[in-house]
Amino acid sequence: MARRHGPFFEMNEALIVYETPELLARRARLRRVVLGTLSASVALLMVGLLLRHGANKAESALLASSRPPTATRSALLSREAPAPAVSTSPPVPSSSPAHNDDPRELTRAARALLAAGQTREGVAAARVAVDANPSDAEPYILLATGLQDLGNWPEAHTVFMACEQKTERGPNASCRYFAGR
Repeated sequence: MARRHGPFFEMNEALIVYETPELLARRARLRRVVLGTLSASVALLMVGLLLRHGANKAESALLASSRPPTATRSALLSREAPAPAVSTSPPVPSSSPAHNDDPRELTRAARALLAAGQTREGVAAARVAVDANPSDAEPYILLATGLQDLGNWPEAHTVFMACEQKTERGPNASCRYFAGR
C-alpha cells in the first residue's frame, strides 16, 4: 500500500499531539471547574428570577390589598368617576405641637402620617419631632425618608448626617449607613 504525501496529509501529521496522562487529568479538572461555575451561575440566575418574581407577586398583592374596594379595574377604565371610597384605616393622630408635647407621641404621629401616605404632613410632623427630641434617631430617619419620598435627596442626606452627629440613642447605625460613612 502506498503512502500518500500531499500537503493536507503532512499538515495533519504535524498537528498530532501526544497527550500525557497529566495533560488529560488537567483537561478533566478544567472541564469540571467550568461545568461547576456554569451550573452555579445558572442556579444564581434562577434564584434571582424566583426572588424577583416573588417580590413582584408580593408587591402586587400589597397593592391589591391597599386598593380601595370601589377602585376596581372596570371602574378605572370606565369614563365615569368612581364613587369615593370609605376609609377603613384608623384616624391619623394630630401632629400639632400645641396638641402634643410628648416627643414619643410626635414621633408616632409623624410615622402614622407617613404610613398613611400624607408625606408633606408627615415631613412637617417629623421636623417638629426632631426639634422636640434632637437626641433620638427615629425622628431623623422618618424626616429623611419622607424627604426622599418627596424627591429631596440632598436634604435627606443632610438629615442623615445630622442624625449621625446629634443622636445618642435609637437606630444610629442606620443614620451612619445612609449618611455614607
